[in-house]
Parts: sequence; C-alpha cells; structure tokens
Amino acid sequence: VQFDLTAVYFDEQGKPTAPEHILLLSAGIGITPSVAMVRGVGAFELQNQTNIIMIHVERHEKDLIFQSELHRRARNYPNFKLTNVSSSTQGRLTRDKLKELLPSTKSDNLTKQQAYICGPSRFMTDMTDHLVALGVPAGNIHTE
Repeated sequence: VQFDLTAVYFDEQGKPTAPEHILLLSAGIGITPSVAMVRGVGAFELQNQTNIIMIHVERHEKDLIFQSELHRRARNYPNFKLTNVSSSTQGRLTRDKLKELLPSTKSDNLTKQQAYICGPSRFMTDMTDHLVALGVPAGNIHTE
C-alpha cells in the first residue's frame, strides 16, 4: 500500500497525465482529497481520458459536503460516476456492497484501477482489504 494521493502527474515531457482508471473511496472529511483529485483531473482537462469512480461514505446524508460541485462534475465529465452511501440508513460499505458499486468485478478490469482511499483508519484498512480481495493489486492502492 502506497501513501501517495496524487492522481495527476507529469510525464517525461512535462505533460500532465492521470491513470486511465481512478477509484476514489472516502469517508467523512476524507472526501476533501478526493475532491481535490477530481478538480485536478478537470484542471488539466484529463476528464475525457480518465474513468473516475467516486464512492463516498457519510454517516448522515445531511452531512454530505461538496455535493453541488460533484454532481455538476458528474454531469460534465463523461466518465465520472459518483455514489454516496449513508451508513446510518444503508449500513457500512462491505465488500459485497463495494463489489456491487464497481462497474465490473472482472479481475482484469480491477487490476487496472488506481484506488485512492481517505478516511478514518478502520475505513482505510477495511477498504484496502476489500479491494485486494476483489482483485485490485496492493501496489495500486493509495491511502492517506
């Protein structure tokens, strides 16, 4: 597991680039770095070549932040899927729930995901374990 939450980077020629598949998992205030990565993809106009799945867990729906911006970006970015999970009504994000929210659980697709996880320690540990069990290589999982 890597401790690097930067989705946009620069190649040898200094050109901004991002992974083809980005999976953002956040809980609580951990949404902030995820939003920053979504903004970075847009700032460098990489949204047309980057598939972003963002799953955010919040205890109560009323506590969701950044929602108007994220819903706007989901409408404007052709490959951006946003899902919010309210743990008070839907329960914790389990491996089975996570599997349902991912576009494909085929191992070949999951091996291409670059996953970025931010939130409470238990959430990051659980999500890391779930992703590895679903086929995401540990080296593709980044936490903060």
